Amino acid sequence: MIRIAIAEDRESERAKLAQYLERYQRERNCRFEIEAYENGADVVSAYRPGIDVLLLDIEMPVLDGMRTARILRERDRSVVIVFVTNLAQYAIQGYEVEALDFIVKPLDWNVFSFRMDRILSRVRRMKREAAAGVTVRAEGGALVRIEVPDLLYVEVSRHLLTYHTFGGSVSTRSTMRDAEKLLADHGFCRCNQCYLVNLRYVKAVDDEMVTVGDERLRISRSKKKELVKALSEFMAAS
Repeated sequence: MIRIAIAEDRESERAKLAQYLERYQRERNCRFEIEAYENGADVVSAYRPGIDVLLLDIEMPVLDGMRTARILRERDRSVVIVFVTNLAQYAIQGYEVEALDFIVKPLDWNVFSFRMDRILSRVRRMKREAAAGVTVRAEGGALVRIEVPDLLYVEVSRHLLTYHTFGGSVSTRSTMRDAEKLLADHGFCRCNQCYLVNLRYVKAVDDEMVTVGDERLRISRSKKKELVKALSEFMAAS
């Protein structure tokens, strides 16, 4: 079961989204639990973690879609946010809230179903990853489990390995080779000898730096081609 929330102030647009979701279920043989809201304020008030996909209009009264997305992203790192809008100029701002995609109005079934294929591919992969994690022995001896979706990047200095997560950092005595083995199937790639980054949170790659979440990390010449290739393949599969 995949939980989908719709936030759209126009009744006709809400109805069309719901209709398309019902059709998608029938044609793709999957099951949705659908919730619909008239504006962003209602979503924020009723929201509880566990929503898989949020289809979010941008132009709404009381609380617009972009502000709604910012609030909810603070509460839920994993919900897949998709803007449904005719305002293409907001595409760049979507990176701020890690929006997966934009569906442009007026809605078209073929475009919608194509986008939903990509969206659900991401959701299913995230659900698999949510069950995955690594357990490390932190300095001091305590065993700490690190969930893959919370992990931004891994850093090594000498023999101290630090896992940087949204909730803080955990350090352990280990090697980068050990971290690569643990995370081999979860979309991570080296950007230099010191950093192993989660491709899901890569926002930009320029000449010498990669932006991961809010951090900018240096890319070595020898690793740049590998990183760009891995990122392209990861995005294509998302």
